[in-house]
Amino acid sequence: MGRRLLGRIPDVPEAAPLEPVRDVAAGVDAFEVPEAALLTEPVADVASAVDSFDVPGLTPVVVPNDEFYRIDTALVVPVVDERDWTLRVFGDVEQEITLGYEDLLGMEIVEDYVTIACVSNQVGGDLVGNALWSGVRLRDVLEMAGPSLDGTQLVGRSVDGFTAGFPVELAFDGREPLIALGMNGE
Repeated sequence: MGRRLLGRIPDVPEAAPLEPVRDVAAGVDAFEVPEAALLTEPVADVASAVDSFDVPGLTPVVVPNDEFYRIDTALVVPVVDERDWTLRVFGDVEQEITLGYEDLLGMEIVEDYVTIACVSNQVGGDLVGNALWSGVRLRDVLEMAGPSLDGTQLVGRSVDGFTAGFPVELAFDGREPLIALGMNGE
């Protein structure tokens, strides 16, 4: 018996039609495919991820912190002491919360490779970079405050007064935005 592929097989001219078989457990149509039509298994192991391709002019896969692009929104870069810094969640929430840097470090820390590009980056520009970010899930912090179902915008305000916002539902749609605490292990 051949292997089963799930999904729709596109129409191929002059090909014998495949008879669909209902896969009740998966709730989709499956098609029987003869063994001869399937690709063989790879003979070599899949290559592991690399940090760099060592190609002149090509940005490394993971951009080192000292080479990552930086855009300042203030004339003078603020100096922030993490012992005094707080994150306040307030507004259309059940309970206002204030967390310090140490509070965030005490939560579950997750890591993810994320590529960030500046909205002002030109095609081929250098205002884009990929890093291994570590931090806490934004939704975990928001759930501590109990956001209202009526809330529509989440707005962040930095110590220099810069604000940026996005729809609240984006914090809960599975993309897992982070409150970043570290970058590339630093």
